[in-house]
Amino acid sequence: MVRLLPLALFLFSGVLACGDDPVDPRIEAILPDHGQPGVVVDVVGARFDGSQRQVSFGGQPAQVQLWQEGRVRVAVPARSAGLTLVTVTVDGRPSNPVNFRLE
Repeated sequence: MVRLLPLALFLFSGVLACGDDPVDPRIEAILPDHGQPGVVVDVVGARFDGSQRQVSFGGQPAQVQLWQEGRVRVAVPARSAGLTLVTVTVDGRPSNPVNFRLE
């Protein structure tokens, strides 16, 4: 019985960690991963649901055409050519940044 106590405490702490705490959005891919300003791309990932939502290319907001929990379709804003970081922000929580190559 004493040997099971540490295991029980470990399992119980794992259950507590799975509560209602917000989880950051996550970008898995941008399709396509390159293009010119104005091109429409899909940002694919998870946990995109929320009341305040935005997709940014190098800090500049993109025009959203479709928003779903796991996919956002946006038009790439006008920016200089080169690599830029894309983020999805949901209710003030930013996603992982992902590279997009502007041509």
